[in-house]
Amino acid sequence: MRLAALCLLLTACSAAGSTPPDAAMPGPANTPDGGVDGAAGSSMPPGPMPVDAAWPDVPPGGNNVMVASVSVVAPSPTLEVGTSQQLSATTRNAVGTVLTGRPIMWRTSAPFVLGVSTGGLVSALSPGTAIISATSEQQTGTTTITVQGSIAPAKELFTSLGTILTPASFGVTMGPVADATAIQLADGRVRLYLFAQGQGTRSAISTDASGVSFTAEPGVRSNDPAWGQPRIVRLSDGGVRLFYFAGDGIRSATSMDGLVFVGDPGIRIAKATVGYEIGAPTIVAKADGGYRAYFSDLERPGQPPGGHFIRSATSADLLTWTVEEGIVLGVGATTGITETATHPFAQANADGSVWLYYQGERQEGGMSGGYYRGIYRATSSDGRTFTTEQKTGIRNGGDPDVITLANGSTMMYYGDVEPGVGGIVLAAKMNE
Repeated sequence: MRLAALCLLLTACSAAGSTPPDAAMPGPANTPDGGVDGAAGSSMPPGPMPVDAAWPDVPPGGNNVMVASVSVVAPSPTLEVGTSQQLSATTRNAVGTVLTGRPIMWRTSAPFVLGVSTGGLVSALSPGTAIISATSEQQTGTTTITVQGSIAPAKELFTSLGTILTPASFGVTMGPVADATAIQLADGRVRLYLFAQGQGTRSAISTDASGVSFTAEPGVRSNDPAWGQPRIVRLSDGGVRLFYFAGDGIRSATSMDGLVFVGDPGIRIAKATVGYEIGAPTIVAKADGGYRAYFSDLERPGQPPGGHFIRSATSADLLTWTVEEGIVLGVGATTGITETATHPFAQANADGSVWLYYQGERQEGGMSGGYYRGIYRATSSDGRTFTTEQKTGIRNGGDPDVITLANGSTMMYYGDVEPGVGGIVLAAKMNE
């Protein structure tokens, strides 16, 4: 009985899983991509093929096969400054078959030597050597290109006017003054808010409308000495809101006279939301309404440079913020500028574009060159993808805050460290 039942069972299984006599057996010759997958040479999943199964739709080039290698071809290994050439990248599977339609991410090891577009067009910017990489599905191919020739010195965006405030300006005996943020008053003078070690947020006011010479104002603006990295925003009712760094994220306080501030309830952007400590945001009005904030991970004093990034968030009322997906600039960005960037300041332009100032560190002169650490500026047409990185002319400085005054001049206030003095605040003027 048991033997008969077993025979019946095997017969039924064989009938259900067998191939009809007039059906062709799948193999390498009739797989849509001609590729080989496993011992059977079939691109079908392992196991018996159901009676009503069909071959999966596979676009030309075998898009159901993983990329195993990427090769990059440059028409020439050398370029002259000011010229460009189109690179090509080819993706292949494990047996060397070319795969088409795969997304390619292009990167350059030296953006000031050789720039590269999202389509693989490289532009020679200055003498040196750069490695261009093309990545698809975690596989990367590279090519090395040398740029020859010379370039005329670029006109710097800003000229430093020197130190305007020191720890002694506020009676700070140990520690820095830093993170200045500016707003212009009705009488044309400029008020700066800044962090003073051991005191909290202090303010200083310019002696005239030029915004160059400042005097510390009495009193403390913050009700907590831990307020850090202040950023001031003017409100539609004539008041101001000060955003600042706190241990649990970004908080804010509001004032009608710019001197006495009352804390706003709640957290604007929580540390728990993003998963790391956040530097205070810089905020611009969006062309389509509402606001966009840019913020970086917090750079602690003494930490080695590098590894920083900038994200963004949006709000309709400056109080409730929604963090946007992805990194807009810096390490981890998938487009645009992918090198370290921290402590941003955003400035909206009349044409809808956004300038983003930030501290960065870049290698110069190819792999054998040195590093340039200072304040850079990048441009975005949509507020999310930033390109066209420029040096501002402010070397070794950081914590930029930029304001265009009523007289038409544009000033930058930034920080640096002076040996024997500590953290200081400097001013720079944009060149015409």
